[in-house]
Amino acid sequence: MRKNLFVVPILLSIVSLFIEQLSGTNTLRLLIVNGIDVLVLLLVLHETRVQYREAPYKIIYLRTHIFSLSFTALFLVLFLFSKFETLSWLLRSETAAPSLSAVILKNTFLVLKILTRFRRLNMLLESISLKPAQTIVISFLLVIIAGTLLLMMPFTAPGDTALPFLNALFTATSAVCVTGLIVVDTAAAYSFWGHLVILILIQIGGLGIMLLTYFSLFALRRGISREEKLLVAYMLSQDDMRSIRATTKSIILLTFAIEALGALLLYFSHPDFTAPYGGRIFAAVFHSISAFCNAGFALFSDSLEGFAGSIAVNGTIMLMIICGGLSFSVLMNLGALRKRRLSVNSMAVLSVSGVLILVGTLFFYGLEHGGVLRPIGTGRQYLAALFQSVTLRTAGFNTVSLASLSAPTYLLMCLFMFIGGASGSTAGGIKINTAATVAAFFRSRVKDTKQVLLFKRAIPEELVLRAFTIVAFGIVTVFCGTLILLATEEAPVMKIIFEAFSAFGTVGLSAGITSDLSVPGRVVIIIMMFMGRIGPLTMLAAAGSRRKGLEISYPSADISIG
Repeated sequence: MRKNLFVVPILLSIVSLFIEQLSGTNTLRLLIVNGIDVLVLLLVLHETRVQYREAPYKIIYLRTHIFSLSFTALFLVLFLFSKFETLSWLLRSETAAPSLSAVILKNTFLVLKILTRFRRLNMLLESISLKPAQTIVISFLLVIIAGTLLLMMPFTAPGDTALPFLNALFTATSAVCVTGLIVVDTAAAYSFWGHLVILILIQIGGLGIMLLTYFSLFALRRGISREEKLLVAYMLSQDDMRSIRATTKSIILLTFAIEALGALLLYFSHPDFTAPYGGRIFAAVFHSISAFCNAGFALFSDSLEGFAGSIAVNGTIMLMIICGGLSFSVLMNLGALRKRRLSVNSMAVLSVSGVLILVGTLFFYGLEHGGVLRPIGTGRQYLAALFQSVTLRTAGFNTVSLASLSAPTYLLMCLFMFIGGASGSTAGGIKINTAATVAAFFRSRVKDTKQVLLFKRAIPEELVLRAFTIVAFGIVTVFCGTLILLATEEAPVMKIIFEAFSAFGTVGLSAGITSDLSVPGRVVIIIMMFMGRIGPLTMLAAAGSRRKGLEISYPSADISIG
């Protein structure tokens, strides 16, 4: 218990940031937050004192802990400076805004709260390195925390106006989980550096922090341990660890090649395809990566509605979305068709993807040709319907307004968002592979066959059970999230349901209520985005115990079903 006490200061710091988002008297909030900060300081100093007192050789302790002690000293100095700024603010006026130096000091203070725990945090990560699911969860959490702190820095916003903690956390989670839901206008609320931070978070979230880390080790010609290979194999759902190096290299290079091609096509697609900062080059690179990673972040306030009639922009974005949603294994299988045939997995992904895109296009056009599609011409109507069908692969872009769709359209889109893209891709949802397995199971029951068949191949019972586990987890997660949102938000029921499905499926499409969500509502969406990106199996594996109990067989029982 004591060895994990170092987490308490970080948790208290997060609590203080949440308190700052609550409405109420500014003075009261400041007193509570500063009280928590004092408690954090006391815990930091107490741990340092205990470690020094228990060290058998004081000089050796000072030499081996020089960096952590330096961080603690700097932490104390900045604490005193930040509290002096806060006291000055209270004495001047309760309504005046804190100075820029106070904001910078506060954020630096928060960074040091984590840096002073780095050594102990590293020990914790080493202790769970043999548990791939937990390692993946922790790595995503750390990237989200780092992204949040960066987006709270003044230089990431126009006019050096720091973003509030909850908005920064929401944006960082949405970017790392490649969702695209936003509570502030991405185009207007961030500077060039803010857009660059979001872009990096999207790329990390799309590929996975651990995959990028191990690719860096390969590039530097450093060896990796068996445990590290096991982690990468777990992420890629690959059994053969002997080809991990080649697979990782192929995935990274293929990703960068596709994103470069998309950026080149977008650069020449439309003369108005420019970003507020960085011009056409940055706009092309940003949207190419955002589309391939199925993130849905756009540098235009209306997403891509301004380019609804551009075949070049629509075609390129759809191509990137589809490539990102097919999964790396399918793309590499397609690239090696001369050497080997398509696998059952690839055939399932390609066939179901094609059916979903076609059906989605026809249904969206049929339901909305007299609605949101009515003001535009027939050709653009079909293009818009096709684009929305493709973006339901969890991409999150839109070329028509989604705030005034009909209820049947919302409901149909929820189903498509829940299914999502392919396993091992940058997309979210329960995955096409899962849906295909569940459909094959029901087909076998209708035909009364003993085996679950998919393209004349038998699916193992273990995979069928895993598929149903994923579907059940997704339904329960969306139901619980929707229930809480219905209790905390004042918005139409259908739009709340749509928001919940969009968050869990990491889609990023919104019916126009995201920016109006309350603090509890935003927290719920953040949790759902995280759970949707990590995936049901990883979440369950990370939460479960690796200890195996005794194999005990119990008597059979009869229960009435149906």
